[in-house]
Amino acid sequence: MTAPDSHFISNASSSLHAYFDTGAATYEIRAGGATRAIAEAIVPFLDPLPKDARIHDNASGPGIACAAILAAHPSAHVSCTDNASGMIAFIDSRIASCVGWAGHVDAAVMDSCALDFPDGTFDASVTNFGIFMFGSREQGAREIYRTLKTGRKAVVTSWRFVGWLPILRAVQAVMMPGKKRFESALIEEWRREDVLVGCLCGGGFSREDVVIKEIETAIWGEETRLDEWMGNFAATLGLLAGESMTEGEKGLLEGGLRALWEGRREQFFIKGDTEGSFGVRMVALIAVAKR
Repeated sequence: MTAPDSHFISNASSSLHAYFDTGAATYEIRAGGATRAIAEAIVPFLDPLPKDARIHDNASGPGIACAAILAAHPSAHVSCTDNASGMIAFIDSRIASCVGWAGHVDAAVMDSCALDFPDGTFDASVTNFGIFMFGSREQGAREIYRTLKTGRKAVVTSWRFVGWLPILRAVQAVMMPGKKRFESALIEEWRREDVLVGCLCGGGFSREDVVIKEIETAIWGEETRLDEWMGNFAATLGLLAGESMTEGEKGLLEGGLRALWEGRREQFFIKGDTEGSFGVRMVALIAVAKR
C-alpha cells in the first residue's frame, strides 16, 4: 500500500505506516477477505489479454491481486510494486513458496507516483484500494496511464461504503460518551464517483473510456471463531482510528464491539450464505479505464 501524505484515515499515518511494513502476513486476515473478493471480481474486467500478458499489481500490499490474476491467467507475468518494504519481502517469500509464482512474479519497493518502468510496459494494471493513499493522486494516475499499453485497461478501486465506520462511531457512543465521533473527509471524498473519474482523467484517460462499477462484499467472520474475529477487528479499528483515539480508548473497542453484537447485531452486521457466517458490509467503487 503506497504511503500517503494525506492519509486515507486522518491522523492514522504513523500506526498504519508501521503496520504496512510489519503486518503483511496478517493483512488478509484483518481484511476479512474483502479485498481478495474484489480482486477476484475485477480480474475479468482486464480482458481480453494475451496469453503472456505482463500485468502491474500497483500498490500491491501482500499480493492479493497478484494471486487473483495468476489464478485466472497462469501464463501471465505480474510485477508487484509497493513502497512498504515489508509487503515486498512477503511477496518475495510467496514467489518462493506458492505454486506457479516463480518465473511469473517479480516484486520491487517502488513509489507509485514514480514508477521505474518504461512507457507502455503493461498489458493491464490493477490498483486495488491504493490510489487514495498516493502522495499525489494525479501523478499516480499519470504513472498508471504512462506505463499502460495503448488499447489496454487499468482497474482502479476505492470504497463506496465502509461498514466499519458506523460501527466505530457506535462503539464510541457506547464506550466513550461525550467524545467527538470519528470523521474522515478523505473517506467521504473517495466514495464519490466524480473524484475517482476525475483523478483518472487528470492522469490522461478520456472520460468516455472510463466505466464505473460497484461490487458488494464484506469483512467476513464465523461465529465459531467469534472471539478471534472480535480481537482482530478491534485491533483493525484501532489502526484505522490512529491518533484520533488514545491507547486507553482503543482498549475499550473490543468490549464495545461485543456490546453491539449482543444488542444491535442486525443493525451493524450482515448474515453470510453459510450457517454461522456474518460480516461487515463493504461496497467497492471500481473504475475500468482504457488507454
